[in-house]
Amino acid sequence: MAKPAGAPVEYSSSPGVIRSFCGRCGSPLTYRRNDAPGELDIMTVSLDNPRLVPPSFHVWTDDALDWDWNTETLTRYPRSRNG
Repeated sequence: MAKPAGAPVEYSSSPGVIRSFCGRCGSPLTYRRNDAPGELDIMTVSLDNPRLVPPSFHVWTDDALDWDWNTETLTRYPRSRNG
């Protein structure tokens, strides 16, 4: 069965991780892990109005560049939320 026009394209980026992106422009859209089936990370910048969905935490802060701006009031995870 063919996917509807405009449906995100999914791929396995690493074992247990599925990412999706726009098949037309390549913009990243989502990230999910098989070991956390109830969670779906959405790239908020892909939304029509990302200001309506402010961040609630920062991940992979150990890899942030020196000039990267992080909101000091949000929880920071050195790697992923799961370890």
